[in-house]
Amino acid sequence: MNSELYNKSIPIPDEIRQHMAISMRSIGGNTQSNDGVKRNKELQEKKSISYQQLKRIKNYFDTYKGDFKDSEFILNGGFKMKSWVDLTLNQLRTSIKMSKQNRANAGETNQFISTHDKDDTN
Repeated sequence: MNSELYNKSIPIPDEIRQHMAISMRSIGGNTQSNDGVKRNKELQEKKSISYQQLKRIKNYFDTYKGDFKDSEFILNGGFKMKSWVDLTLNQLRTSIKMSKQNRANAGETNQFISTHDKDDTN
């Protein structure tokens, strides 16, 4: 189902881009050596983000085990960025699912199964 979302470009709201700039300033000092600086700068400058990048950010937050006051967590956008990523991915995935569900309810068959040719050689 999510294969339909690959290479999709999602606009980054100005509010999120501003939050990333605020996060960078809140760290202060020499931020070049901290983890998350590259992603922070990239998200501040870009107007959109790919579905794949959103998934990588979600994975970062889902697997993060450190202190939520660490500079790495703050540079990656903290809880505000985590919430936006979770909400955005959920909306994208729900949209695809609902579209397929509506077509299935209208009588189209196999909406949740990708088309394929049967392999009779087995």
